[in-house]
Amino acid sequence: MGNAGQTRTARPFKRWWPVLGLVALLGLSVLVIATTSRGKKAPPLPGFLEKWRTKARLREIEKLGQRTDADAIRRLLVLTTDRSDDVSMDAALALVEIGDPSAVELLIAALKDTDGRVRGGAAWALGFIRDPRAVEPLIAALKDGDAFVRQRAACALGLISDPRTVEPLIAALKTEGGTGDYAALALGYIKDPRAVDPLIAALKDTHTDVRKYAAWALGEIKDPRAVGPLVAALKDTHAGVRNYAVWALGDIKDPRAVEALAGTLKDTDAQVRMWAAGALGDIQDRRAVEPLIAALKDTDADVRRYAAAALGDIRDPQAVKPLIAALKDTEGAVRWNAASALAAITGVDQGEDAEKWQKWWDDNKARFEKPKAQDAKDE
Repeated sequence: MGNAGQTRTARPFKRWWPVLGLVALLGLSVLVIATTSRGKKAPPLPGFLEKWRTKARLREIEKLGQRTDADAIRRLLVLTTDRSDDVSMDAALALVEIGDPSAVELLIAALKDTDGRVRGGAAWALGFIRDPRAVEPLIAALKDGDAFVRQRAACALGLISDPRTVEPLIAALKTEGGTGDYAALALGYIKDPRAVDPLIAALKDTHTDVRKYAAWALGEIKDPRAVGPLVAALKDTHAGVRNYAVWALGDIKDPRAVEALAGTLKDTDAQVRMWAAGALGDIQDRRAVEPLIAALKDTDADVRRYAAAALGDIRDPQAVKPLIAALKDTEGAVRWNAASALAAITGVDQGEDAEKWQKWWDDNKARFEKPKAQDAKDE
């Protein structure tokens, strides 16, 4: 019988939002290439011709990356919007790795190029390089006539995370034209409290993506002013918004959200229910124990496994008996988390053997029972 913490992990997947925020910024900036008029990708060539084209461009990038002249940088900027993911990513990395101060100046100049692909590629590269000289030019690019450029400029400003960018990004959050969701992501990555009220207002935006990423950003900033509006967002008509609101409340960890999150365990969307269980585990409030016990019987296995993990996080002995029952679940991940939770609560590890756990509990449960006077005090 060893200590549970040495052998098991209560939750097999733990979100790491600061990193995910960065991934989201970059991922959306790549995705937009395929959906904007300036960066629209052409269909691939047949078979071996497409492979030959990709290899040729990768060789070209390798050579261009050894130069720092304007022509080389402009060509690399165009290649950042190539239809091949390998080519576009290598081109962006080549721009970053050039590392010459003159390259930053050339990239800033490229923000005024006549080709939207070049301007967007320059913004993206400047975000990776994070040179403070790029801040003001990128702020100006938030008003570019091309949505592709505005979106990449917002991403870049989020990556640079300079305090000067907050007010311009707040302004971009409120403007039409497909930039608001990128601005929300950038503000979440910067984590400046000046953005809280505008992001709260964005929770009522007509665009679903703006509402989603505004919720995510509020979770990153962790300001208690956001709790009430995020609780209200749990009733959004779009499951994605509800999901991000749940995540944000779990990150803020404010006890005021417990009852609303417990109610969300009955949401019609299984993923929302799953993350609600995870958020309740993050907050670790005993009021969530009974709703989480009920969630151990959810029709969705992911909800059941997250409910088990959350009960292990809260470590309330009243969950022991239901968790022992969960050791007979048909899904292995649920059984694993139930065993992990039992070990976290009791301090011993009996594996996934329900009969062994039941015998141990019958012999030891008196040690975990609180005197009635203590229960009254807790209430």
